[in-house]
Amino acid sequence: MKCTISKQYQFDAAHALTNLPYDSPCKRLHGHTYTVTVYVTGEIDLSKIETAVSEDQFMLIDYNVLDKIVKPYIENMDHALLVNLDMNTSLVDFYKNQDELKYKIVTLAYPPTAEMIAYVLATNIADNLRVLKLKDHIKLNSVKVKVQETPKTSAEVVQII
Repeated sequence: MKCTISKQYQFDAAHALTNLPYDSPCKRLHGHTYTVTVYVTGEIDLSKIETAVSEDQFMLIDYNVLDKIVKPYIENMDHALLVNLDMNTSLVDFYKNQDELKYKIVTLAYPPTAEMIAYVLATNIADNLRVLKLKDHIKLNSVKVKVQETPKTSAEVVQII
């Protein structure tokens, strides 16, 4: 049986896309309430379940297990300034020099676009799912991460497990 499960997460963060080669309001510091949906696709081989002893035999992955993988990444970005050090050095310097205020700055290897946030999350989640100890009748195939910046805008990235 092929199936997909999904779970939604949310975090608030600020960013500025300061190096866009055109005029855009996204160049200015601004924030979003991001909605992240994680989809895990795989297969449950029902023919390999000889005797049903618990409900988890019929789960692709327990939502609590998924939470343990995903939540640390979400919590890390929550109420933070997301920056790429290669592109936002002056912005980071400004906030780091504000000693009386405690700013949470999260540096990313890529610019903090919805596409790259989805990529980083999907890659890290897939890496974690690859090392999970699964029952013999469960196979995980892929993880898709959808990052929604606004009700009208989103980006999705799929990683094979």
